[in-house]
Amino acid sequence: ERGTKLSQTERNKIVRHQEREKALQEAKALRKRERQINNLGELSKDVDKTLRQREEEAALREEQKEEVWRNKTKRLSKHKLKVSLDKVLLPEEIPQQLRVLKPSASAVQDQFEQFQKRNLIEPRKKINFKRSQLSKKKHRNVTERAFIDF
Repeated sequence: ERGTKLSQTERNKIVRHQEREKALQEAKALRKRERQINNLGELSKDVDKTLRQREEEAALREEQKEEVWRNKTKRLSKHKLKVSLDKVLLPEEIPQQLRVLKPSASAVQDQFEQFQKRNLIEPRKKINFKRSQLSKKKHRNVTERAFIDF
């Protein structure tokens, strides 16, 4: 029984030790709070810096979206724009004399496609009439008013 039961002095010693530990913990917490209060200016600067960075990134993303929207071809007609890939010759395919080289497309056709890409004219579909279709349609002779003698 004597080993398990503590004397009054031992109990007082344990209580004083617990009080000291508690006081140390409170002092530690107080120092931590003071450090946080002292770092408040730096923290506010960091927060302001991150907010400015986010605003700049958002503005940059918005600007990029507008740039993509401006450069995007709009749908002006029921036909889709036919995107043709540029044909490039490999080094082995290039002839020794450039005079022999034939142009791949006409300048007019290239300019027409550029106008379509830039939304200056609507994309058009080539219509091929066959002779049989033309003969089936009825042709009427129409005289315009300007050519009638009074």
